[in-house]
Amino acid sequence: MRIMHNLLGLNSSNIANRTNGKASKASEKLASGLRINRAADDAAGLSVSESMRAKIRGLNQAERNVRDGIALFDVGDGALDEVSNMLVRMKELAVQGCNDTLSDSDRQALRLESDKLVNQIDAISNDTDFNTFKIFQPGDPVTKTITVNQSVGALISNYSIENPTIKNIIDHASVNVADVQNFDITTSDGTDMTISFDLGKAIKDNVDPNFDSFAHNMYEADGTITQANKDKFLDEFVKGLQAGFDAQMSPSINIGGHYDANDKMVLTFENIADISMYCDTASSQSFGHGFLHSMFDSNSFQQSTTASTTTITEYEKKRLHVQMGGQIEEGKDLEWDALSSQILGVDDLDLSTRAGSQEALDKCDKAMSFVVNIRTTMGAYTNQLEHSMNYVNNYNENLTSSESRIRDTDMANEMMEFTKNNILTQTAQAMLSQANQTPQSILQLLK
Repeated sequence: MRIMHNLLGLNSSNIANRTNGKASKASEKLASGLRINRAADDAAGLSVSESMRAKIRGLNQAERNVRDGIALFDVGDGALDEVSNMLVRMKELAVQGCNDTLSDSDRQALRLESDKLVNQIDAISNDTDFNTFKIFQPGDPVTKTITVNQSVGALISNYSIENPTIKNIIDHASVNVADVQNFDITTSDGTDMTISFDLGKAIKDNVDPNFDSFAHNMYEADGTITQANKDKFLDEFVKGLQAGFDAQMSPSINIGGHYDANDKMVLTFENIADISMYCDTASSQSFGHGFLHSMFDSNSFQQSTTASTTTITEYEKKRLHVQMGGQIEEGKDLEWDALSSQILGVDDLDLSTRAGSQEALDKCDKAMSFVVNIRTTMGAYTNQLEHSMNYVNNYNENLTSSESRIRDTDMANEMMEFTKNNILTQTAQAMLSQANQTPQSILQLLK
């Protein structure tokens, strides 16, 4: 029997404190609905859930950003729809102005209405905005100078011929080569094409660029064939052609080119039908047997350019950055063409004359095509933003679900835990009371 240290009471007190603390934490989780209320509850879980919480907040704002972008393009599309209607009306006025049954006063009325429509197009361009952002207003024009330096003999290699079936059969009896000889060059499918070649030791074409690799085989007067030092090109049989005269090709051939999607240069040849070959410095020479031109693939040609300088004026595109996520790389730069009557090319329409009205027809068509392209671009951006918003919402939902599993409390389990600890606390308090009564029994020994 000891009275200085009540070990039984101390044990009951410790148990009561522990169960009371557990009951207090359970009560806190039940009140907040969160399993993690402080870092001590789950340090690793807190780190993960805080990162997820930041992403969720960012995704919520990203959704609002995307909705704002969609709203901006909806405003722009509505403005462009009205511009299209005005261009259609201007086209109608231009068609009417092409009719000579109109009087001069009638044409002036057409021009007046057209001018008002042009002014309204500029007003829409300058006034259409979204939260002060000018959707179509062009900036200052930028003038650029383009200079093409002269080059001679630039070698273009690694090309292929798409239609290697050009054939030209020429069958001459004994003729005077000083006379003009006409022949056509066509392909098997009707595609325009040409061959630049040297025939004989002095015959050459004057097509620019010079396709030296399309050189014709060279012949001596006795019919001997001398190769032009090219890979597989021509198969010829010529007899009796005498060298020693200068021949030219006429008319000139128009050549244009562009690069396709595979970065291949595509050349276009026009005006090659009815080419005349004539000799301007020759005595009477004779052709013997006929000969056949048949073009095959080669691998290079030479091109010459003439130095020239030109200037172009352009307007910067309108740009909009939409942040569609919480990371830097999730932002998108969207751009489209600015709009004004000058950019559309309708600022100088003159419907007061038939010639001006006829010119306006083509300008209105091009302007409508330009506006349609802008609307198409904006429509594509709207669809892109809508799909992006669907992705953001789905990502947000899944991320919120994951964060909830980590951080939210299970109310049923916590209620069970709270009830258990509450009962244990009351039991410990009762035992503590009994433990405090035990030392009093020592007083019976002192009586």
